[in-house]
Amino acid sequence: MSNPISSETPVDTNQHPDGLTSPATVGRRTVTPRVGVLPTPVVGSLEKYALVGVFVLCVAVFSATVPETFFTMTNARNIAANQAVLAVAGLAAIVPLIGGHFDLSLGASIGVSAIVAGATVGNLGFPAPLAIVTAIVASCVIGVVNGLLVTRLRVNSLIATLGMSSVLAGGLAWYTKGTTISDGIPDQWQQFGTGQWLGIPCLLYLVAAAGAILWYLMARTPFGRQLEAVGSNAKAAALVGINVQRLTVASFALAGALAGVAGVMQVFRAASASPTAGPALLLPIVSAAFLGATTIRPGKYNVLGTLVAVYFIGTTVSGLALSGVAFYVEQIFNGAALVLGVALSRAFARHQQV
Repeated sequence: MSNPISSETPVDTNQHPDGLTSPATVGRRTVTPRVGVLPTPVVGSLEKYALVGVFVLCVAVFSATVPETFFTMTNARNIAANQAVLAVAGLAAIVPLIGGHFDLSLGASIGVSAIVAGATVGNLGFPAPLAIVTAIVASCVIGVVNGLLVTRLRVNSLIATLGMSSVLAGGLAWYTKGTTISDGIPDQWQQFGTGQWLGIPCLLYLVAAAGAILWYLMARTPFGRQLEAVGSNAKAAALVGINVQRLTVASFALAGALAGVAGVMQVFRAASASPTAGPALLLPIVSAAFLGATTIRPGKYNVLGTLVAVYFIGTTVSGLALSGVAFYVEQIFNGAALVLGVALSRAFARHQQV
């Protein structure tokens, strides 16, 4: 193979006393070496673990300022358990996002799952396992409908899922009359939702299981690789034989199933089913998904990054609350996290394309 710079091409390189090479002229093109720039592996590590570093810094700051209340095992367990529902919901959000679509109905789907679980076990007398399965299936069906609206009717995913969210919220208000279902919830559910095993909140084991399964599905199976290809370029994916419509419907269905799990976990934690608790999670869900795309795999939605983002937000909000900051700071922080997450994830994605 011939040298791309032939002997006929004038090349002028001058050596500086400090060993750095001066700009080299190749033909009419001037190439200036990058001087004083961090090595690429270092920059990549900073991008990957910047949020983790900020997370650790926040923990250190709050541990120093309010050690009596923040830096305790009780507070750590409370954060882990309180954020468990949001963690699984955040995992649900990234599945359609990997495929290039939004699902803004996840909060309402969580509400549907919670109400179905509470109503079937409490009002209808279903056995507990059947009530749980029914709730998850109901939320999964919502995901399938979302997928069909996007693929068959060609409705933009933002519009389709936002409309679905409004329909579901209205349906929940109609069925419950705005009241919380608490009668008939099994004591075992509350014991699980507030209990611990080996000193770790039981709900955290569900988060770990959901995260491990989703990571394997996305990183180690054809489904995950094909879904990422669809999200990158749906037309190119179709040209190489990937069934884009089927994968899109499957991604919404999987997101719905995970939202169903989150809804059941919410009933476990609260020992009741509220028609408004699920829809209120929409902003934190989206914030966690986008902020998670800034770490571990910058520019890409990923499981571990989403979990880091969820617990970063939860830990920071807890620290601010224990420091005496006003209650509305949580909303401000979630909104800021969303804007920052979107901006950084887009910037990282563009950087990878260069």
